[in-house]
Amino acid sequence: LRTSCPGLRWRAGASPQLRISSVVVYEGQNADADVIGVRLEYFDIKQWKLTKGAVWSREGETTAENVVILGSDIADKLFGSVEPVGRWVRVGKATFQVIGVLASKGTTPFGEDQDKVVILPITTVGGSLVHGRADRVTSIVMSATSRETTQSARREAEAILRQR
Repeated sequence: LRTSCPGLRWRAGASPQLRISSVVVYEGQNADADVIGVRLEYFDIKQWKLTKGAVWSREGETTAENVVILGSDIADKLFGSVEPVGRWVRVGKATFQVIGVLASKGTTPFGEDQDKVVILPITTVGGSLVHGRADRVTSIVMSATSRETTQSARREAEAILRQR
């Protein structure tokens, strides 16, 4: 897609998503969350900032590092006033180190609560949480260069994906 769609903003790139639902646990506290595996480009595309910590490294993405970034509501529910960065949480049956907390974004126009998410490298979700389905993608997030190019960029991307 990167070389075939001139209407897309490739400064940010495109990020596949692998999304599942799971319970996140920290010391007896638990929260239901949308667990989203993504590539680093996701944060730029979504213009999502962190209030604490940092995103994983490119190497961490390649090696499927066991790290998570918590949505603000998940962090509040699990940790309250305790600093979450550096602590360990359980997602499903796997354990992950918290490396960051996302800035609050609220609810999308479609009713999705963006603050009740846990974001991990897509390689980690594929290897630790959906065993044997690491190549599965539930969606792809992309960004057009402008509002005017959105529809043409979408058509270009869809045409390319249909060919593959």
